Amino acid sequence: QFNVYFLRNCTKTNKPLTITNLQFLVMIIHRVFYLILSYGFMSPIVNAQPQIQGGLYFGGINYQGDLAPSSVIISPSETRLDVGAFVYIKPNEWLALKVNYHHGSLTGSDTHSNDEGRLNRNLHFWTPLDELSASAAFFWSGTSHKSQKKRLIKPFITAGIGVFKFNPQAQFNGKWYELQPLSTEGQGLTKYPNRQPYKRVQICFPIGSGIQVAVGKRMELTFDLSLRKTLTDYLDDVSTTYVSLEDLRRERNDMSAMLSNRILSTDAMQHSINQAGRGEPKYKDWYIIGSVGIVAHIFGKNKHENFFKKNINYLNCKKLM
Repeated sequence: QFNVYFLRNCTKTNKPLTITNLQFLVMIIHRVFYLILSYGFMSPIVNAQPQIQGGLYFGGINYQGDLAPSSVIISPSETRLDVGAFVYIKPNEWLALKVNYHHGSLTGSDTHSNDEGRLNRNLHFWTPLDELSASAAFFWSGTSHKSQKKRLIKPFITAGIGVFKFNPQAQFNGKWYELQPLSTEGQGLTKYPNRQPYKRVQICFPIGSGIQVAVGKRMELTFDLSLRKTLTDYLDDVSTTYVSLEDLRRERNDMSAMLSNRILSTDAMQHSINQAGRGEPKYKDWYIIGSVGIVAHIFGKNKHENFFKKNINYLNCKKLM
């Protein structure tokens, strides 16, 4: 937590105002977006009226963490479908505020690994994932008024903040069980006072890049790839060490013990009872989203409209709209 003191000329008290980390982050992001948009609307190249765009997209979502098959960025065996919607508010041609919604799922399994130790650990998970985020997008479309064709293809980079909801689960005898209430690593148990249950709503930081391609007077295609840095190591319910199975049975239930330790080898099972490593708490989990979307211009005039009006053919094809 942070202690924030009011200025003497603004308040008559010196008492600290205590706020949470989340509230502090929201305050900082609000101020950053305020400054960015203020500069955008006051920019000399601002549009006469801002553009409002909206769209839908689909693509793939991939997880990287303790149960990822390998350390490579994208694991094809764990790629799942991602769908969503977004809205752009563009005060000018180079800046946009983007609000996104994503829906997908994340998976990871030791059975997809080639490492003997991972195979013996024998853990897996699946979680639904819903994300709502806001980000600033910066476009490059050329500066010359004569280069209208260049404006039809616009690279961009994005950065922002979001919140996501997840609920890791594991399967046992054909049935899926929610893992967080089972305290598989001793969270909330008397013997482990420093291990508190993790929250299933967390903050993420989207960072990515892509391109937008105009395909008509009021329509574009967008292709983007973005990483989601998170502040949790429990997307997969795996982070620290094994705990006593007896403690889990006593304070939770038999299923908690069964899903906490699924090691195949008897010798390794005995070793794990001595609180051997179950995961790697040093690194937080993250996920990556790649998507293709269609963008419709809802309000405001596009710079590339004149190009489609004046040119019957574009790239030797009839104009699309």
